[in-house]
Amino acid sequence: MKGFLRTAIAATAIGVVLTLVASSLHSQAGPEWIGAFFVKGKVGLKWQPVEGASKYNVYRSEVGGEFQLIVAEDKTHYFDEALTPGTVYNYKIAAVMADGSERMSTEKSVTIPGQAVGAFTPPTWVGLRIDRDKIYANWDNVAGVMAYNIYRSETSGGPYEVVGNVTTSKFADNKGLEAGKTYYYVLTALNEQFEETEKSEERSIKFGVSASERAAADTVQQNLILEEIKLTPLFDLTDAGPLGAMNQPADVAVNSKGDIYVNDVLNFRVNVYGHDGQYKFSF
Repeated sequence: MKGFLRTAIAATAIGVVLTLVASSLHSQAGPEWIGAFFVKGKVGLKWQPVEGASKYNVYRSEVGGEFQLIVAEDKTHYFDEALTPGTVYNYKIAAVMADGSERMSTEKSVTIPGQAVGAFTPPTWVGLRIDRDKIYANWDNVAGVMAYNIYRSETSGGPYEVVGNVTTSKFADNKGLEAGKTYYYVLTALNEQFEETEKSEERSIKFGVSASERAAADTVQQNLILEEIKLTPLFDLTDAGPLGAMNQPADVAVNSKGDIYVNDVLNFRVNVYGHDGQYKFSF
């Protein structure tokens, strides 16, 4: 009986000690996380209050880096806005007690959408085309991009000026275009921090025909020298006797006697030739 009592008393004592240790550890525990999440361009952090805490220190690190204090907060939540797209951040919350000691939470990790600065590349061209009074530019989408800048120059290699800023991968340019000029375009992409990529490769296109080019073409047209050509490889027929030259011979037919009938379209007549190619008459 005495042995049983001694065992029971010892077990009770051990239980009391374990309870006191657990209670002590719990009282020294750091804040418990409610959540850490990315929303609307910010990381939201929220935690349970710690009894006796005067404030909370928020620590942050990037993957592989050391934790740095980013803010001291008297509330049990905080929104982190100093973010870089494509970065993974780790957070810890420390409850600061009256004696200045810190009780640290566990670690939470949050990934920021998008791509880090320098990790995203300039847009890749699909092409340039002209439709009526506009030059249309198209390119492939770039991941993690918020917007695109379209640059234009009248000289290859620049200097360029911005003629458009869009959120889609296409643009219609009609800003001060002049017929007959060649325009040179480059593209850049912007991330959520408005940081810009390098410029894309250059593409160019000629916008229509200028008045001077049209005048030169008309002059060439007016000075064309017409040469007589054979009607077909078989018949060397180029004139209609006293009626003059054929302007536009079209259909050709040969009858049973070997006479050749040629439809002279612009003169609205049919010229008839013998089998030897000599002109006979027209109707």
